[in-house]
Amino acid sequence: MDAFSKLVDFYEIINIKGSMHAYVWMQLPEQAGLAVKEFVDRVVEQDVVAESSGQL
Repeated sequence: MDAFSKLVDFYEIINIKGSMHAYVWMQLPEQAGLAVKEFVDRVVEQDVVAESSGQL
């Protein structure tokens, strides 16, 4: 986790209820996909706000 987290500007670790291993994509694909979508939506929203305020 430490090595991969250094490759990106933003990340978060969440607990997906019922997941039991690193291959949660195969175990709970819908929940994992929704978690990723929610994260990406938040990051994109932050970028849009920063861009509109001249912070980028």
